[in-house]
Amino acid sequence: MLSEKQIRGLISKMENAGIIQKDGAGKYTRYVKAPDFPSFV
Repeated sequence: MLSEKQIRGLISKMENAGIIQKDGAGKYTRYVKAPDFPSFV
């Protein structure tokens, strides 16, 4: 299980790489896949 600190670091790395984008703010923040990032799902 990842610690919250590790998860936050991972999320910010993904944001910086342009994989995901922040949508909203505060406790209603959600992360969405960047539209220009190819989906592997």
